[in-house]
Amino acid sequence: MGKAFQHLELFMNPFKKGLFFTSIGVTIISIVTKGMFFLMNWLQKFMYGRHGTDQLNIALLVLYMILALIGQLTGLWFLYYLGFAVIIWAFFRMFSRNHEKRWAENQAFLGVWSPISSRILSFSRHQKDKTHRYFHCPKCKATLRVPKGQGKIEITCPKCQTVFVKKT
Repeated sequence: MGKAFQHLELFMNPFKKGLFFTSIGVTIISIVTKGMFFLMNWLQKFMYGRHGTDQLNIALLVLYMILALIGQLTGLWFLYYLGFAVIIWAFFRMFSRNHEKRWAENQAFLGVWSPISSRILSFSRHQKDKTHRYFHCPKCKATLRVPKGQGKIEITCPKCQTVFVKKT
């Protein structure tokens, strides 16, 4: 009886200390890690020489999410399908090997988007600035920053030397 108990104790020992479950966990983690490495390596090889993502693709993905959300909320099925067409176009651009055309498309998009985004950013920046007021020169349209709370002041444009009076 004593010897049988010793053998049983030796057999159960890894379970007691958690070594058996730890080795299973390490094995599972190593299998998952190898699988992730294989998948990442395959994706890296697949994307080699392809265009990838750029600002236009990001804008297309945002447009897709907006169209899909509005289509789902309103029940307008054509918005959902239009969003589906947009996401297909985004994936086509991402997997394309024609870099010149994709670059030209992105440049055309940035030519339209950059003035809009700069206006949005400058407006939000001006709204957050509590110590200055922003004016535009009547002659050259340059943006001028002057301190707030000075009353009526005479502002001279540094670009064209035009003088005008404004209340801060």
